[in-house]
Amino acid sequence: MLSRKYLVIGLILIVMVSSNLVVIGFCRNETTIKPYAYLEVVIGGNITNAGEELVYINETDLLVFDYPFNTSSQEVLSTEVYFENSLIDYYIDTDDEGNYRVVGNISGFERDYIGVNETVSATAVYRVFVNMSTRSSEIAGLSLENAGNWSDVFVEEDVLVEETGLWNYSNPLVKLLSKYIRSRHNTSPLDYLLGVLDWVDDNVEYVVRVPARHPWEVIAYREGDCDDQSNLVITLLRGAGIPSYLEIGLVYLDRSLKYLNKPGYNTTIEAANGYLTYHFIGGGAHGWMVAYIPPWGYIRIDLTFARGGLNHIRSAAYYGLNGFVPTVVLTKVKKRDYVESSTKFIEEVQEKKLIYNIVVYMRETD
Repeated sequence: MLSRKYLVIGLILIVMVSSNLVVIGFCRNETTIKPYAYLEVVIGGNITNAGEELVYINETDLLVFDYPFNTSSQEVLSTEVYFENSLIDYYIDTDDEGNYRVVGNISGFERDYIGVNETVSATAVYRVFVNMSTRSSEIAGLSLENAGNWSDVFVEEDVLVEETGLWNYSNPLVKLLSKYIRSRHNTSPLDYLLGVLDWVDDNVEYVVRVPARHPWEVIAYREGDCDDQSNLVITLLRGAGIPSYLEIGLVYLDRSLKYLNKPGYNTTIEAANGYLTYHFIGGGAHGWMVAYIPPWGYIRIDLTFARGGLNHIRSAAYYGLNGFVPTVVLTKVKKRDYVESSTKFIEEVQEKKLIYNIVVYMRETD
């Protein structure tokens, strides 16, 4: 069965690759800033069967959608799921990493397959409240002077410091770099984090590659895009005993923002030899990392929206870029090797000749 999770992670990787159009390089116009937002988020599209045999819908992820988290700063107010433009029932379940998913139910429909050369569509529509003020308060007083000690690090889940195939901190290059940084930045976990970020800022050039690089490759070749750099930082933090993981969501860019050299806010991206097409309207997909830094607890670190020390935190998309950009959190990646998962997903859709046309639409409501 094709997994929606593979699709979403693949989506993020592709958007990160094209982040010069989607999430960076925008400029700000003068406007009244609200510390909260009500957003309509539409995730959907269609699948075309370009193969020679029919494909059952339950063998695809057409009816499986990521469900935004309900937290102290984010609340899902309503959910609707459509199949072939008809409103259908749904249920919510979780994956093995605790992420929520909406699954549409088409038991009342006679058609449960995609015929040869046929196209079938499905969509999930969410109304989400995001409170950027609450999020900003999570990092109040952020400074080296206020930082906690190494003994204050709390490992709530062992999985957040475990080594994985992707976050391989026993690699000799990773260990050598960690030793070098800790020899200069070891007074506190925040000091070490800032040392890691400074090294990435000073030594890693933003260069796109598909598939994504492993952390040791970023060190060796001094190249990496957003997710490559995030994975290197996560690996270095886990190797030092600091819980960390990747978080993925959608950044809303309204008409008061524009992409670098690209007026408007519509972007279309193709991948996998045309088998995957993504349309982003009103915003874009984005990923950032999360780490436990005492005394603030879990904080968000963004390697795209800003450069330089604490700016990686204060100007993170999650915190609304100082209240300007509301961001919807969709997925937490704590242990899965999403690079391998995304590669397998692309191989599967090409083998089955399933053409995905995915649309992500965001707009602000009252």
